[in-house]
Amino acid sequence: MHSLVMIMLMYYWMDHMHAFATLSFISETFLFLYVGMDALDIEKWKIVGQTYSPVKSIALSSTILALVLVSRAAFVFPLSFLSNLTKKTPNGKISFRQQVIVWWAGLMRGVVSIVLAYNKINLVFGLSGLSFGLELCYCFCFLYPFQNIGHFLLS
Repeated sequence: MHSLVMIMLMYYWMDHMHAFATLSFISETFLFLYVGMDALDIEKWKIVGQTYSPVKSIALSSTILALVLVSRAAFVFPLSFLSNLTKKTPNGKISFRQQVIVWWAGLMRGVVSIVLAYNKINLVFGLSGLSFGLELCYCFCFLYPFQNIGHFLLS
């Protein structure tokens, strides 16, 4: 009887995990569709075309980047701290290095949303992908010991 209950709980848990993953995927899809369709609003681009200034553009881009950095950090670090409070063993805890990797890797998704709002999508997307990819590679090199990096890169 005990094994039957365990098997049923395993399927129950797996079904719920898939349900939440599906809901998360659908929510993200609608969010990115909304951001993408909002970026194609012609009236907004007319206003931008009339009041375009390089100084305003750089200031707006810098402000958006700073807000994305701060908002992502405001969620990753406190939630990691709360997660570490629940862990009993040091192996289960999230180190500060790993928290920084999670914070930086999550920024890539925010950059994709911002890129959709820009006019020069290919240039911005290529440069942001290149810069985030290189910096994420250095973060992984910092996270993993050097003796394992060669094996990690070759596999």
